[in-house]
Amino acid sequence: MNPQTTAKLDALAAELRDVPPPLPVTDWIAAAWTVGAVALALVGLFLIVRALRRRARRPLSPEAAAEVALARAEADARDGDLPAWGAAVSAAVRGLLSARAGVAADRQTSDEVLAVLADRPPWSDRVPTLARIFDACDRARFGAALLPRDERERVHAAALDLVHAPTESPA
Repeated sequence: MNPQTTAKLDALAAELRDVPPPLPVTDWIAAAWTVGAVALALVGLFLIVRALRRRARRPLSPEAAAEVALARAEADARDGDLPAWGAAVSAAVRGLLSARAGVAADRQTSDEVLAVLADRPPWSDRVPTLARIFDACDRARFGAALLPRDERERVHAAALDLVHAPTESPA
């Protein structure tokens, strides 16, 4: 072998002998407590995030859901999408009637819903208003040109009044 290479290898071997070994872990109890604390913190963080997500997924009350749907419907009307307005207002009112009056309004026709509500004393007074709302929603969905703007605004206000009216318990 080349004398220069041998000298370099000897110098490298001397340097490697001077490197201290890794420090031994002598306090295993402190390391175990540290690992345990980190694990506990991660589990706590997981539980907090899970609770916050679960709280965010709580279902809305029928009134709050109707208000959200009516706000979305108003935005649709401003955008000129009257069929979407009619569908959203109708769905909001039907959902509210299903929750408040105990009627399967989302699975029945407008005439069937009005016939059932006409026989219930707390709701019989609101049947003409509901008929006007359902009629305007049907005209908006199937013949948007037949629904003037002022009538749409009156119907929207009537739907909002229905949402904010005192609640009756389902019969």
